[in-house]
Parts: sequence; C-alpha cells; structure tokens
Amino acid sequence: GMEKATMDLAAAPALARAMLDAAGEFSVRLAEQACDRFAIDWLWTGDDVGGQQNLIMSPRCWRDMVKPHLARIFAVGTSRGLWVAYHCCGSLRPIIPDLIEIGLDVLNPIQCNCPGMDPFELKKEYGSALSFMGGVDTQDLLPNGSADEVYRATLRLVEGMTADGGGYVLAASHAVPPETPIENIFAMYNAAGITQEEIFDRAAALRAR
Repeated sequence: GMEKATMDLAAAPALARAMLDAAGEFSVRLAEQACDRFAIDWLWTGDDVGGQQNLIMSPRCWRDMVKPHLARIFAVGTSRGLWVAYHCCGSLRPIIPDLIEIGLDVLNPIQCNCPGMDPFELKKEYGSALSFMGGVDTQDLLPNGSADEVYRATLRLVEGMTADGGGYVLAASHAVPPETPIENIFAMYNAAGITQEEIFDRAAALRAR
C-alpha cells in the first residue's frame, strides 16, 4: 500500500525508482495521447504528495525521485502551448517554487487548513507566476458553516485572489463532503455571481453531451 511504497523511497530506493520510472513513462505517454487526440485547453495532472501537516516525503526526496517525472509530464503540455494544472492535496509549500520552475501554470486545490497553504499568502508570494484553483474550505466551512458564512468567506476569497485582475478559479479545497448542505454549495457559487439557475442549466448541458 501507500505506506510501504513511501517507506521504500528510503528503504529500497532502487525498487522505488524503477516503479516511478515505469509510472512516469506511462503518464508521459498518456498525456501525449490526450493532448494529441483531443481539443483540450489545459493538461490536468496530479499526485498527492502533501499531508495535513507537511509533505509525505522530504523535499530532497521529492526533488530526486518525483520532480524529474513531473517535469517530463508538464513538458508535454507546455510544448504544445497548453496550460498545465496540477492537483496535490495537503501542505506542499516547500515545493511550489520547484513546480513553477518546471512549468506549472495552475495549482489545485489549495487545502487552506494545512500549514503554509493560506490562499492569500500564496497569491502574494507566487501570484506573478502561478494561478490558483480552490481554497474554499471543505474541512469545516462548507459542511459545518451557515450559508451566510460560506457566502461571506467565498466573497472575501474571490475578491482577494482576483484583486490584481485574475489568476484564480473558484473551487472547493477538496472534494465537497456528501453531508454538506445544498444551501452552502449554492452560497459558494452565488458569491462569484453564479445563480442557482445557472448551476442547474450547466449541469443539464453537461448531462446532454
């Protein structure tokens, strides 16, 4: 499982490297086929290397074992003039400069309850090089807050993250929990000027495809 695979990064590095090489090669080929066969606007990638408090491996290990493969995957998109988005839950602040270095354009989902992942701090430090997608708290605010609290928090987030003119895509900080009141979901979108009717219309259009 994941715990053993993570331990193998230190205990059996040759095995771990071989597995990552195989997974990386597969991911590069998959990205190439997706980009070449379909009319897409961005290349969506992802792997969760962040935990609730920090990375699940040292930054040094990540740079040695993982970063080279991500660089190859990102290059598939950048070489074709596509935006590159990367999904990684948890706290990953130490490697954000590395992600920018290898061509990242959009970071998701900005799990704001984790250390170092305050959306406004990230925007201030990296906003000139990176766009952000996410940041509406799914661990407490969305499932437990009132609709008014969700609306006000989302409005503050949208206004703060777009104060320089853009660079932000509204989204939750993780998968929305099933127990989340539907009113809170509507409130999140309403804060961005998206009405309940528009949500239903867009959902119907997607189902009709």
